[in-house]
Amino acid sequence: MLEPMKTSARTFLALALAALLSGQAQPSDMVRPGSIEIDSVPESRIVDLPVVNHGFADDEPLKGPLTALVDQLRSAAYSQREQASQRLLRLPPDRLPELVLALERESDAEAIARLMQVASHLFLKERTFLQRPSFLGVWFKDNIVSLMGVRFEPESIRLSPDDLTLARTVVVTDVVIGLPAYQVLHPGDRIVAVNGKRFELEMTKYDFQAEMRAFWPGAIFHLTILREGKPMELTMQMAGVPADAAGDVDQAVSDRAAALEKFVKNLKTGDSSPPLLMKPPTDLGLAPHPMLPSGRVILDAGIDK
Repeated sequence: MLEPMKTSARTFLALALAALLSGQAQPSDMVRPGSIEIDSVPESRIVDLPVVNHGFADDEPLKGPLTALVDQLRSAAYSQREQASQRLLRLPPDRLPELVLALERESDAEAIARLMQVASHLFLKERTFLQRPSFLGVWFKDNIVSLMGVRFEPESIRLSPDDLTLARTVVVTDVVIGLPAYQVLHPGDRIVAVNGKRFELEMTKYDFQAEMRAFWPGAIFHLTILREGKPMELTMQMAGVPADAAGDVDQAVSDRAAALEKFVKNLKTGDSSPPLLMKPPTDLGLAPHPMLPSGRVILDAGIDK
């Protein structure tokens, strides 16, 4: 049984605290940690995941060096630091070597935390399935599970003070590093519609999971969301992980976490203090499945309770 995914990572909290104590950050400025912590993976289980894609559909290539964005991670303004992080997360994976070099030269605690966050995301990004498997030209889905990488809670609200009726929405409570949602959605976002279609007021968690599972890995779809009360239109890509015939993804999840831990252990920074190990995610957004015995879990579109 997999351990529950932790919402915060000790490393990012420690680095943010170091920045706070040195006067580089305010408590409200803490970098968004994502979900990047697991218990240590035994060395015998460390694996190498193959590269299976060249980036997500909404990646934004950047011409020239990354110096300006890396420098922006040390800005006195939190909004500028966060903007730089979000821009770096959307880089295609082929810029990862430059980020690793930037880490080796970086000594600012918060900038290190943000660069490690981005490097981990790009490392997993190109190791995430974005296409349907096939055999002799026939598509099949038995050995892959669709996921986008979010946890959520359905909630009915009035979308505006003038509304007389409630609308069913989906509140994002967490996003998982290395998956498409991590560079598109934020915790607290409220999904209002998928491809322009609103939700039924009676929609349950499993109804939403079923709707998302209908998208093949690699499929592009559109989300209408509210972020801090403001409407936004976003484009999302579905991803996937290998599963056995019963839909069990435990091994795939374990391999993914182990590969990221191996990558992170080899990262170096310009900070002369003893390194803090950033540990990768223990799961990819796991959801209990209504048709499985108690205690069993499978991955349902990367969405959890």
